[in-house]
Amino acid sequence: MGLHREASLRGFSVFEQENRRRLWWQILILDSRSAQLSGVAVNPDSYLFWDTRCPLNLNDSDLVPSMRELPAEYDGPTEMLFCRIRFEVGEYMRKLKALEHRHAEDSSAVRLAEESQLIDELETRLEERYLKKCDPSIPFHLLALYLGRSSVCQMRLSLHTRQWYSSRGSTLSAAEKDQVFSLGLEIIGYDNLAYSNKALQPYRWHVAMAFPFEALILVLTELLARFEGDLVRQAWERVNQLYADHPEIITAARTNTLVSALVSLTTRAWDKLSSVTQTSSHLLQHATEPASVAKLRSTRRDWRPSSPSAQVSPVLDEYLSPAAAAVAAVRDTGGDLVLSGTAEEPPVDISQIDWNYWQALIEGEGAPFQR
Repeated sequence: MGLHREASLRGFSVFEQENRRRLWWQILILDSRSAQLSGVAVNPDSYLFWDTRCPLNLNDSDLVPSMRELPAEYDGPTEMLFCRIRFEVGEYMRKLKALEHRHAEDSSAVRLAEESQLIDELETRLEERYLKKCDPSIPFHLLALYLGRSSVCQMRLSLHTRQWYSSRGSTLSAAEKDQVFSLGLEIIGYDNLAYSNKALQPYRWHVAMAFPFEALILVLTELLARFEGDLVRQAWERVNQLYADHPEIITAARTNTLVSALVSLTTRAWDKLSSVTQTSSHLLQHATEPASVAKLRSTRRDWRPSSPSAQVSPVLDEYLSPAAAAVAAVRDTGGDLVLSGTAEEPPVDISQIDWNYWQALIEGEGAPFQR
């Protein structure tokens, strides 16, 4: 169709050209998402086969079939706000992937510095061009604020976890652990905010499709070794709220191996906190078990495997390997890496999980937060 080449648009009207650009960039998002769901790695050189310009930051009403030229794009939010943020984030993700391959032989410190600089550049770009000019009283703008800032946090979190994995199990420094823990808390916090705001209820179908699995796993893993302070209290409050906002996760724990492992990690972290606080006068005292943990514990107690071969140990490092777990997840959900939702709650995408990280985590060796 020629949508992927800017030169192929010359034979169309200005109106048609811009609509075709919008269509192509939406196809890019859908294609990338489909690849992610299928476990297909993104080719860092994929941008070489297309050169269609990014659609302008315009309202729909600015585009009419009779127009002879496109108007100057707005400097601030438009009806394209949400799409433009996704386009910008996607573009920088491709740049990061290309950078990762280009500097594969460089030291991890050099790669981390350059990739961090690129993420900082994206954050500045999003803030200056869109987010600072959003009106939080407008639900659509508020959703865009959460999307943009959460995406930047997620990119930073993924960068640090990838750096750990590429170093073949070397431990993170205390400062890096603190940074990753804070990033995970911030990402979970954005999900909490999206669910707590009634004005964003019409958009929950989108929020639910981006459940912060990686952030939750990292926060819970760190909570196996953190037992005091405001951040720990805040972490358990946010984890509790996350489960409360996503009851489909608790339901899926009965049949989905990956989520069962997540449930085990959650209850393990709380049990560790409880055991430590009982023997120390300086840690969190009189910690009341969160409602979500009690519900998760009840779910695990009531769950009965359908066959001996399907049994799952309550200890995280005795769960199935990621390959087997992925097969189980696909089988349990009819072929897609999503958790089956209820009539009230849509399915949740679990394709964000880094299988290599999950493997190291469930094997219990060299986990990034291991003490």
